[in-house]
Amino acid sequence: ERLAEQDSTEVRLNTMWNALHDRVGRGRSARREPLVRGADTLIHASRGSVSITDLALQLAVSQRTMERVFAEEIGLSPKLACRIARFRHAIDVLHRVPEAALGRVAHHAGYFDQAHFNREFRAFAGITPREWQAERAPVGSVQSRRGNRR
Repeated sequence: ERLAEQDSTEVRLNTMWNALHDRVGRGRSARREPLVRGADTLIHASRGSVSITDLALQLAVSQRTMERVFAEEIGLSPKLACRIARFRHAIDVLHRVPEAALGRVAHHAGYFDQAHFNREFRAFAGITPREWQAERAPVGSVQSRRGNRR
């Protein structure tokens, strides 16, 4: 509901990110908290590029246990949390270098290719990366070709 109320993609992304971290902070079980916090730390340190198998190995639990506990405590699968972290990293790159080539952003953020990046971006933001860049372009930078003809 909070996401639907927001005006911009930027605000929706920050709302989603903050909600995820709020859920990590509200673990119901002291026994499960280290596992969830450990998974969250590894996911964010890898910028979402850690595999679920590696995540479970590093936390010394079975993959099924890690997925179950993470989903129960956070309300998301670890895979979805990785997708969100990778997307967030891509957004951070685009903030730092707004005119960056999207293929390079996709590669740097850990996407398989630009098509994968475009699908994920649309899934989370509702627009393509190019549309996102256009929304943030300075107003004076867009010129009509038609107006330049004589």
